Amino acid sequence: MEKTDFRSADSNTRNTIRKQVIRLVKSGIQKKKVAEILGVNQNTITNWVKKLKANGA
Repeated sequence: MEKTDFRSADSNTRNTIRKQVIRLVKSGIQKKKVAEILGVNQNTITNWVKKLKANGA
């Protein structure tokens, strides 16, 4: 899948993708695979997961 530049996406789209990423990672799918599936940079996924953990979720 082609990678998406989320800086140009509207906030609803970013939030929807972010929720999908977190759900998939929590279900046990590797971040690399989630990145391939959703077209999100793996570093972005890592940052989102770190931020989620830092906030206690």
